[in-house]
Amino acid sequence: SKEFGQELGIDGFKIAPSNWPISSSDFLHDFPSRFGDELFTWKLKGHEFLVISEPGLTQFKIFLYGSLVAILEFSSAETVLGCNGIKEWTILSKLPYDLNGDGWPDLVLGSMFSDDSSSRSQGGLVVILDGKKFYSNYCHRLKYSFNTEVPVINIDSIILQTYETPKVLHQTNQYDQFGVSFATTKDLVLIGLNSVGGVAVFDKKSEIFLGLLSNEGQGFFTSDFPERRASEKTSLYAFNGILTGSSNESEWIIVSGAGYSFDSICPL
Repeated sequence: SKEFGQELGIDGFKIAPSNWPISSSDFLHDFPSRFGDELFTWKLKGHEFLVISEPGLTQFKIFLYGSLVAILEFSSAETVLGCNGIKEWTILSKLPYDLNGDGWPDLVLGSMFSDDSSSRSQGGLVVILDGKKFYSNYCHRLKYSFNTEVPVINIDSIILQTYETPKVLHQTNQYDQFGVSFATTKDLVLIGLNSVGGVAVFDKKSEIFLGLLSNEGQGFFTSDFPERRASEKTSLYAFNGILTGSSNESEWIIVSGAGYSFDSICPL
């Protein structure tokens, strides 16, 4: 009901973004806020937090019962078009994953537009936020932040794992664009790589790179990786998503190839 929505502090059933920074120079332009780009329900010990991404700020607003209770952000994030650095992060998976097997769901974030740890332009990065650490370190503060100034949490303080493009897959133009999609199996971590249209496969426990899943040739490469660039040939492989599951004790992986052309006649 409308009364219920007002009671939870939701104005007209809309959750609104904050005002994003306006550049001080007429020659600079900020990324658009894009509040609401992705949503994730983070279920932690009986609490259902709604996490809403705001890529233009590389911020993630956390709501509980309709009220903003915290903001996750990279303190060093860039918000201005054309700047190098960490930028345009979003929620990479709507599904909860427990990467370290501690029984707590973790939050997967990524940006194919971010420079990586070696400052490679649009190298791309993926980070896993530790659900247990977030709850243990910050949840007691969130309970008392209703209608008050909410805590701003540095994402670096709760990172569990970080993934980036394996060196053997680095592109000469630096635009690896790693981190377009994410999924896991029992033993593997699968991350989409836009530059070559493939899926980088890592061992879940050791985080070691195992090989590349591709729509080309034999399909899975552990050496002599195909020389490719983003084009019709790469077919947007893994760009829109990776699905995993199991049936009769066998695991399966489905990779989207939304740009695939049958006989170069019918592009999808």
